[in-house]
Amino acid sequence: MRRAQLVDMIHANKERMASSWCQEIRNCEYMKTYHNFKDEELIHRNERVLAHLAENLESGTSRIESGKFFVTIGKERFKEGFPLCEVNYALFLTKKVLWKRLHTDGLLGSALDLYQALELMNAVCDFFDLA
Repeated sequence: MRRAQLVDMIHANKERMASSWCQEIRNCEYMKTYHNFKDEELIHRNERVLAHLAENLESGTSRIESGKFFVTIGKERFKEGFPLCEVNYALFLTKKVLWKRLHTDGLLGSALDLYQALELMNAVCDFFDLA
């Protein structure tokens, strides 16, 4: 899987992945603060993260720019009273949903695809680890 394929997959499935993420949030008893928000708001928030991820992969957004993005989100969540553990787990769930989408779409059909996807997932993990 090439980077461009992953970016295209994120753009094409952003809404679907954000909806899946929202369901993961709803099904998790530890995400109590997130449960106070409507699905539409949660989906919008996750689409924002996915869009920034795609931009980061596509254009090689600097760590400084991605850091600023996550600082902004962190400040927003802090003002809303989110515990840090919930914000961190929400980011983990985004990675989980992304990985599931790759598998579901059959983009990991061969050993080479899997190897290339693992390389890209390292870039994705770097993005989320920066958060």
